[in-house]
Amino acid sequence: MRLTKLSTDFVRKLAEYSGGGLSSSGFDKLINRFEDNLNETYFTGSSEANLLRIIQGVYNRVSLLKECVKYPHYTEILVSIAANSNYLTDILVINPEYFHWIVNPSVLNKKLN
Repeated sequence: MRLTKLSTDFVRKLAEYSGGGLSSSGFDKLINRFEDNLNETYFTGSSEANLLRIIQGVYNRVSLLKECVKYPHYTEILVSIAANSNYLTDILVINPEYFHWIVNPSVLNKKLN
């Protein structure tokens, strides 16, 4: 079933991961950014689990969440990967450093052959 809002369990986990590193307004902004992107894809409970797995796999979760507030395209890319590809999700869980390579503007703007 398609989700239009993040579950309370997901929000609670995200609050744990932020570890007080985000202000309440920053955390609200983060949740709003994620939820704004849910409507762009077919986001399900499985997608939400994938998104949580990606965030869990990152070495510095607080830093990633702060960057998601600062750079809106981070949440867009995370939601898109979580919703559309279990394979890419697994890659990011195993190699979380690849996320910063993916979101690098020079990589995003590069023409495909």
